[in-house]
Amino acid sequence: YDAIDANITSIKNKACSAGSSIDNSLITKEINRVQEAITKQQERMEELSERYYKQFAAMEQAISYYNSQATWLSQQIEQMSGSSSE
Repeated sequence: YDAIDANITSIKNKACSAGSSIDNSLITKEINRVQEAITKQQERMEELSERYYKQFAAMEQAISYYNSQATWLSQQIEQMSGSSSE
């Protein structure tokens, strides 16, 4: 992003300099297109990050639930084994 932003600034400076023969409208359109693409990708990354965070939280909750079930089951098996040996 930083490299692209630096290049955009450089192009803007060259395009806006006095006596420039570069077609400013084409450069402006391209700069806007690149900036829009960057913005869309940033939004997409934020959405993905939020989705993965929610999935991870749900996974952690499920793991916690199943760990407690495993502990309970182990206790039940232990009690059954203890009462059988008496």
